[in-house]
Amino acid sequence: MAKFFKDWQKKRLIKKLKNKYFKGSDFVGPFEKELIPQAVLEEQFLWSKKEFFKGTVLDMSTPKHWHEYIHNLPTVEKILISNLDNEVIEKMGKSSKVDVIGDFCDRENPPMPDNSVDTVLCISILVHCVNPADMVINLKNIVRPGGIILFLTPFAYIDGHMYPDYWRIGKDGYELMARQADLEVVETGEIVDMGKYTKFEFGNSCEANSWHRGIPFNNWMIARKKAE
Repeated sequence: MAKFFKDWQKKRLIKKLKNKYFKGSDFVGPFEKELIPQAVLEEQFLWSKKEFFKGTVLDMSTPKHWHEYIHNLPTVEKILISNLDNEVIEKMGKSSKVDVIGDFCDRENPPMPDNSVDTVLCISILVHCVNPADMVINLKNIVRPGGIILFLTPFAYIDGHMYPDYWRIGKDGYELMARQADLEVVETGEIVDMGKYTKFEFGNSCEANSWHRGIPFNNWMIARKKAE
């Protein structure tokens, strides 16, 4: 009985989140099916940007189970899964065989050749990198001209399923790394402003306003490699 009510509460929360941040969406992804509310907005966001996912896609360190809806898109021809040093990637009890093993921060010996993929999904990766700016440059190199890189990183929480967790990247940081890599910024944004919760701790809200950007749960950037 207790589990029933717990699941019922999660379903109600997920419905509330979707109605608030992705109103009208009828997409149901694996995180929603498995009742993981804190990850539902990530998959809703990715689904809302699916028009960018084309050709050969590099999906960095994500088992197929959690992104199966991307694998099944008609615009996607092939998906390669990467990992730093293991032949199998595991996340939240689901695992996949890895296609590309290597350190994408390594400027001397990057794990993939230039101009070899059309799209990169770099989800919750940069926060774990020793040199995130080097990774952005390497990803720019492996993407074909006109290709897309989608970055999403946590800001207001610790990405605790994988350690170490070094960085928090805001809009300015993303745009700086894009300039350094000679990437065109298509869009930037955030998922959920957590600033209102500071009212409970400090007596005033830190929500976004005319002089303050709030406290994003996630920040993201979509960048394009310039056509030759």
